[in-house]
This record gives sequence, structure tokens and C-alpha cells, in this order.
Amino acid sequence: MKELPSLDNNQEKRSRQLHDDAVVVITYGGPFSSPRAIRGWRMGQLQQSGEWTPPTRTAVGDHLVPDMRAGGVDCVVAHAGSEDDLALWLREFQSSGSEIMQATTASDVRNARELDKVSFILNGAGARQGSIESELNRILLFYRAGVRIWSLTHSARNPISGGCGETDGPGLTNLGKLFVQELNKQRIAVDISHISDKGLWDVLDVSTAPIMASHSNSRSVCNHDRNLTDEMIKTIIANDGIVCLNFFPYFVRSENATVEHIVDHIDRIAEIASVDHVGLGPDFCAGRWGSVLQSWWSIGSSDHNAESLVVDYPKGAEDTTKMQNVTCALVKRGYSDEEIRGIVGNNFLRYFEKVVGG
Repeated sequence: MKELPSLDNNQEKRSRQLHDDAVVVITYGGPFSSPRAIRGWRMGQLQQSGEWTPPTRTAVGDHLVPDMRAGGVDCVVAHAGSEDDLALWLREFQSSGSEIMQATTASDVRNARELDKVSFILNGAGARQGSIESELNRILLFYRAGVRIWSLTHSARNPISGGCGETDGPGLTNLGKLFVQELNKQRIAVDISHISDKGLWDVLDVSTAPIMASHSNSRSVCNHDRNLTDEMIKTIIANDGIVCLNFFPYFVRSENATVEHIVDHIDRIAEIASVDHVGLGPDFCAGRWGSVLQSWWSIGSSDHNAESLVVDYPKGAEDTTKMQNVTCALVKRGYSDEEIRGIVGNNFLRYFEKVVGG
């Protein structure tokens, strides 16, 4: 089994300097940055250990920012799957202090870093019941509130498309095709993670802008329906899109995954397409947030195959605080400084600037 990256002194110094200097972006934070977690922190929580976490009105500043700082993360793409979720995020941006900033452009992300702030980009993530997706005009509401990425589905189907949790799920509906066209018109990035295979190919046919997979891996490296085939990856990248890797263990390797196995997926994408179109979307939805897995599974809306609350993320990439280990693994694997800066953030920012503007 592959272990954590073992570097010599020069490699260790190089990886530390690279990570410190790079703009590091998590293109999908998952429940690490979900409204569900924020609501829990705002209300106060009794932990499994018996420890009581007191309520706070500055949940993002109290709980997310310290982990981002510890992991050298500058920006997280966060979930806003309903109007209520959106309002909660806007309140957090207002109340969580001077350390955080909402970003709607790549320039915002870079400016926040210059100001020693962390930033958040909002993703109007696909609702299970399609409450958002039932009305095209809601796109304008979310755009005005700063949403710049839109995940079309979760695992189950909604009014837009089938999800990847269904065997041979359907593709885009008529509404779904209109939805993609409207997202293009408003310059909101189209995110196909979680969509059915048929839906993905339909999006590629309909979209006039490059698309992204915010948290998906290579199916040829790990044969799971949640991951993308070589042909999907090549087509997304040929159209100037980006594929950002998910750290959820079942999508990395069938068992005993480590941070090195995450890099296996990067190697595969580099081999068949281009490393210049790879990013990182860890989706930290286990560990502290195990109950989220169970709630998704119980309603048939999860592709994580996780009936248990105990899911161990890859060794060395367990949570946001460990993101520097990815840089270490990339150094060990022989990627150049420019390639590593791209993978950890610049590739996404280049894509985001092209699609969203600014």
C-alpha cells in the first residue's frame, strides 16, 4: 500500500514554499462548508464525544476559517442549494468578520488573498427535489446574490436531469436544456458532478461555454459510476473545461486510499488529456459530518454507498487542514512548480475567469 509522501529535505522545503506561495482553491467543500453545518454551529451542538459546542452567530469565522488557514486554503466553493441556504450565506458574509469575503470573480479570490482574507464562491448546487430548478427566473435571483457556479443535479433525478445514482439514468429534460442555456447567458459556470452519463453528454451538446466537474474522479482509475470515463474527461478538457478531483475514499480507490492514490487520478488525466485542466474538489463529507451521509442514503439520493457513519478519508488527506499533503504528493510524483500551482488553484481560476469574467 502506498504511504504518505516521503520527501528529502529539498523536496520538503520546495513543497512547503510552493503551497505557501500558491493560491489554493477547493472547488467543492461539501458539508465542510454546507449550510447544514453552519446551522448546527449557529444553534450549538452536542458532539459524539459529549463536548458541547456553544452557539455562535459567526459560524464561518469560528469554524471554517481556522481550518482553511491551517491547510493553506485561500478559497472554497460552497453549497447554496435553496433560497434559505443563500440567505444564510449572505448573513455569514455580513457577520463573520473581516477575515472572509464573498468572491464572484477570479480577481476577487486573488484580491482576498492579498488582503489576508479567505474567500467563498457560491455554487447553486442541484436540489434533490428541484425546488430551485423548477423556475428559470430563479437563476437571476441567485446570480444577483453572487452565485457563479451551478451543479445541475445531486445523485437522484430532478426537473433538470437524471442523476448518477440511478442505473442508466435519463439525460437532460427540456427544462434542463433551457436551464443550461440560461446559465450560459448569465455567465454562470455549469457543474456536471453528480449528473447521469446521458445528462453529461447532453450538457456537452447544449452548452456554449466550457463546463466543469467540481468534484469527480477518473473511472478508469477507480471504477465507480460517480467518476468520469476517459472519453468524458477528454471531451470536457478539449472544450476548455476543468475536472476537479474528489477525495471521498470510495471514488479514489476501493479500499485503503491515501493521498498518493488521489494523485493517481491526476496522472491519468495528464496522460489522456492535460494536467492544465485539473483542480481539487475534495468534498469533505465524512468524519465530522457523517450524519450527512446517512441522511442522503436514507432518501435514495446518495451515490456514496455509505450506510455507515464511519468513513475514513484517504490517509494524509483527511480534512481541509491536510491540503498541503497534496502538494507534497505532487512534488514527490515529479510535477513542475507551474503544474502544481495550476492543480491547487490556478487552473480553476483561469477557467473561472474565462467562463464568468472578471
